[in-house]
Amino acid sequence: MLNITVPCQCCGKQTPVHWMWYICDGCGYRICANCLCKHHGPYSPNGGAKCSQCMNGWLKLKNQV
Repeated sequence: MLNITVPCQCCGKQTPVHWMWYICDGCGYRICANCLCKHHGPYSPNGGAKCSQCMNGWLKLKNQV
């Protein structure tokens, strides 16, 4: 079995692909659980479940990218 890792798009930490990720249902923006309250961007400056990178997306908990 391969240990494939991918980076969190907020903090850059390498995490296994089979992990609990928050992934936007609109644009695919992917963050780790530690960044849920820290991510920011033009559409959500204060973190949370609203995607900060696209207008209509919401971050949903998934266990694989």
